[in-house]
Amino acid sequence: MVENRSFLDTIAATILHCQEALPHEQLVIVPNKRSIRILQKKIAQQANRGLILPVILTVNDFVESLSPLRLIPREELLLHLFDLARKTEIEKGDFSSFLNWAPAFLSEINELDLQLIDGNAIYTQLHEYKELDLTFLKENSSDFQKKYLEFYKSLGELYDQFVAYLKEQKMGYEGLMYRTVAEELSNGDQDNHPLDQKYKWSKKIWFAGFYTLSPAEQEIFYYFYQKLNGEFIFDVDLFYKEEYGKPVIDIQNKFRIREIQYRNDYFDVPKKVEVSSLNGGLNQIQYAIDLLNRIEKEEGNLDNTALIFADETLLVPFVQAYDPRKANISMGYPIYKTSSYQLLTILLNLTKNRIRYREINEEGEAPFYYKDLLNFFENQLIIRTLFDNDNDVEVLKKRIIQKGQIYIPPNFFNIIIPKIALEGKQIIKDLITFFDEILSKLDTDLSDYTILTLIINKLHEAEQLLASFDIDDSLLDFDSVIYLINSLVNQITLSFVGDPDRGLQISGLLETRTLEYKNLIFLSINEGVLPKGGKSPGFILNEIKYHFKFPTAQEKDSIFAYHFFRLMQRASLVYILYDNNSTVRLAEESRLIKQLRFGTEKRKHHVELSFKQVEQNQSLKKSKDSGIIVEKDEAILEKMRNINYSPSGLATYIRCPLNFYLANVLKITPPDELNEGFENNLVGLIIHSILKKLLDQIKENPAQFREIIKENRAKLEDLIYQAAISELETDQSALQQGGFVLVKKIVERQIETYLRFLLEELEKNEIEIIANEVQLLNQFETSYGTVTLKGTADRIDFYNNRLRILDYKTGYVDAKNLTLEEIDETIIDPNHSQLFQLLFYLYLYAHNQDLPPTASSQAAIISFRRLVQNLDPYVYIQVINGKEVEPFLFQSEHLKQFSELLKSLLDNILDPNIPFCQTDNWDHCKYCDFRELCDREPKSYF
Repeated sequence: MVENRSFLDTIAATILHCQEALPHEQLVIVPNKRSIRILQKKIAQQANRGLILPVILTVNDFVESLSPLRLIPREELLLHLFDLARKTEIEKGDFSSFLNWAPAFLSEINELDLQLIDGNAIYTQLHEYKELDLTFLKENSSDFQKKYLEFYKSLGELYDQFVAYLKEQKMGYEGLMYRTVAEELSNGDQDNHPLDQKYKWSKKIWFAGFYTLSPAEQEIFYYFYQKLNGEFIFDVDLFYKEEYGKPVIDIQNKFRIREIQYRNDYFDVPKKVEVSSLNGGLNQIQYAIDLLNRIEKEEGNLDNTALIFADETLLVPFVQAYDPRKANISMGYPIYKTSSYQLLTILLNLTKNRIRYREINEEGEAPFYYKDLLNFFENQLIIRTLFDNDNDVEVLKKRIIQKGQIYIPPNFFNIIIPKIALEGKQIIKDLITFFDEILSKLDTDLSDYTILTLIINKLHEAEQLLASFDIDDSLLDFDSVIYLINSLVNQITLSFVGDPDRGLQISGLLETRTLEYKNLIFLSINEGVLPKGGKSPGFILNEIKYHFKFPTAQEKDSIFAYHFFRLMQRASLVYILYDNNSTVRLAEESRLIKQLRFGTEKRKHHVELSFKQVEQNQSLKKSKDSGIIVEKDEAILEKMRNINYSPSGLATYIRCPLNFYLANVLKITPPDELNEGFENNLVGLIIHSILKKLLDQIKENPAQFREIIKENRAKLEDLIYQAAISELETDQSALQQGGFVLVKKIVERQIETYLRFLLEELEKNEIEIIANEVQLLNQFETSYGTVTLKGTADRIDFYNNRLRILDYKTGYVDAKNLTLEEIDETIIDPNHSQLFQLLFYLYLYAHNQDLPPTASSQAAIISFRRLVQNLDPYVYIQVINGKEVEPFLFQSEHLKQFSELLKSLLDNILDPNIPFCQTDNWDHCKYCDFRELCDREPKSYF
């Protein structure tokens, strides 16, 4: 058995026993900062005498020290690129339009420069590919296609101009800095190059702990490898040599390294590896805490234990459930959980909703959305600085509820509520002014004072950044400015005072490079999380990337695989947890677990590998160690068997099982909740009522559609009042003021626009209306008995001889939310709730009507907001087929497939062994009625 010595111990010994140079004459390059301090300590321990330590640098610090360019923040890069794109007329829109493509372009050229690829050549080929794809065997191109091709043609020129501009200004991004250093070293005087003067004192250079190098890194390292008598110290194991060893072999070939010493620590160190499947992130956290307590009890401490987060969003709930004083958290605690950040988010949400109101009603001063006000007054900083006691807050909240209006005018309160500007740089100024006022009322020794100061500093940074560019306020809408604020503020992380040598060590996977631990606990080792997989952002097609030797997704995945297995080399106790909750993400174990199983079975040695499913069933409770969990007893199961399952109810379960339980099983109505039906929902109810009556008339007399539409347009105001009186059970005099004035204006605009559209549609197409507001019912067999499926389709018709199911939405509908690659996405992804609803209606209708196998049907949403914006109101379900997006035609095979998915979802809901638990995605908690019960704070809308 080999000596179980750490990799950093090996590096320290190599430096101390080097015959060619004393320690202070050596230069060591390592992948990450965390290893520097530990390596310095190990050198001092092994030397056991006073000595001057070698210079140890991360590769980024090393390259930055050589580069003539100054690394500038991504936000500043974006503004420089926007300025250039406007001047060259590549971008003719505002900053929001620019943000649709620029961040991906920056990421792409950064990778392109690291790979030392000719940017102009690759973008020229991309343009030629796009041109051939669009124009081959086609006589004419549309104006949109011409603009599309022109944009791709301009990317190569933009890259050249942007790089030239940055070099002239002596600034750059990471890839450009690496490329500049690599090219200068390879093209300059090899005997007396100005870039190597800084390290001329070094007699030996070590490259320690590297697994893969970009072409730019290879060129830089190769120069100093030859110049400073360089050597590599690898940490590679035979366990993954065959599967993941190619990058190391590439380095060996490039640097003509005679032989690499592969370790065999993975199998030589006896280890117990347990792979556990759990339901949800909160259960993973609870189980991880149980494991930590067990290890601490057995060993007396957690000094040799690390907790690795593949999904870093679980850090916040973990810290809430575990005493952070026991841990060193190198990742940093995200700022979004603090009261200061939440207040910023509330103000931005409040302003965003004022803008949305203004888009509908341009008259008068935009009011506040009542839920934003409730969130504002519930914030701890506001309570502490603007109120004398908690009772004053409750009185004000009751006034809002009793007001009975969804939108409340600013003059309703005598307390100061900041009215943030709706566009331009003034947004930042207003935020700074308000936060300065709050800061002046806080005690300086409070943590909130420090955090709010950090946020204000970032706001000043954003203000100065925008002030340094000549960008007109008309080009900076609210979303543009907030993008900059968000990207700067989210850079703030709060450090925990922890000892990196003692106690539990918490980090992400890449932070563990060169480090090792005896005990390891991995969280969220799911496919799609580790390795992440998926397409990297950018415009360049995979075929072109392959031609130019861009790193492929497989190569990037292998890097994470290396770090995963490397970390287990010298560990003796390893716990690997993954999420089996398919309502949150793809409930599949990572391919790394599969590789681990295969490798262990092939070469068993001293590895004890086991697999288990951990059940975390508990009765309803809320505690420090877990979220709220509801175990399904017989009384709950009986209620669930008698529920009519609608698409909205099932979508609720997909978003949050606990919300489904509270709202659909217990049927809890939150107390003191303002009924938004008077304004928001009433718009939809009135539109549905008017259209049902109108389309029923057309259904009965299809030849008279012109006269029917004309007659309804003439008496539209009366129809609106009739519908409102029926819905609200009131008289017309009560509707002459208050919130209904806005409702009436919205309905008039949307119905008037739609009737003009409907008239043109009926004149140009063959449309047979089958039913309006039709209720669809179906008995459905699950593994736990028969349940009732229920839905109401707004309209069913035959459109040019094809069955079509339509749903009305008064708001905007994004086509991407109705685009899918596979039907099962609708069960996994909560963002596909609209798509799920349409498929649900298609399934019920097709099943009830027993359509022939060859029949096909379509479904779409009619978006009234799109219509008033002069966009096509029909948003059809589309399916991705290769590179193309085409209409989705629901046929018999889809009927069977969707039926199987519904059964899977309903079985999950009805399974007595699967408890109701909170969602792991806190974005779904923003306006949840039960947020206070769950102690979930609102998060940003972006």
